[in-house]
Amino acid sequence: MLHGISSGAASWLDVALALAPRTRVLAWDAPGYGRSTPLAPDAPTGADYARMLEQSLQALGVRRCLLVGHSLGALMGTPWAVQAGAGRVQQLVLISPAGGYGAPGMGEQQAKVRLSLIHISEPTRPLY
Repeated sequence: MLHGISSGAASWLDVALALAPRTRVLAWDAPGYGRSTPLAPDAPTGADYARMLEQSLQALGVRRCLLVGHSLGALMGTPWAVQAGAGRVQQLVLISPAGGYGAPGMGEQQAKVRLSLIHISEPTRPLY
């Protein structure tokens, strides 16, 4: 579970408590949030966060997951999901994604991301 800007892992507490009896739940303080170490670039990109997410998931032994990203967390999780592919991404849930590709001239990149997401999604049953 990836939080939005001005937030942290604790923002997922109620969701984690509800899901914990049925599944393993992980939420992180993204690099630079909470007490975590910031990424080296002054203006990190989604790809920078995706690299750190991959390292974290490997360290935790996560081979396949349902990834949830809210706001900025959607911009962190999407590049990871595209790179990781369907073999690692059971499902990608984006909640109120931040408008990271809304800048003029980014339409082509936005189309590529959308196309990539279509190829990695697979239908699953709802969690309720």
